[in-house]
Amino acid sequence: MDEVQRRLAHIHIRSSECKGCRYCVEICPKRVYEMTTVYNELGYRVPQASHEEECIVCRRCETACPDLAIYVKRMGVRFNRRNLSVVDASYQR
Repeated sequence: MDEVQRRLAHIHIRSSECKGCRYCVEICPKRVYEMTTVYNELGYRVPQASHEEECIVCRRCETACPDLAIYVKRMGVRFNRRNLSVVDASYQR
């Protein structure tokens, strides 16, 4: 079976913990994050993962976040090249 394994990520942002420092926006090599115009309960603007599909799971954002408000989960999906359907969404490396 001709399959390609592609690594994806799911990014969790706890907006209630975020203080809007923008470290995640600045440190991400793939420009996954953007600041929103949304304010959290503390009155800070929070980021969102606008380009989550570009994430390479380097976890620099997790390390840089002083409030531990970001968690990046590695997801694995295998695609069949012939019909581009999802073969096994539970695959994890």
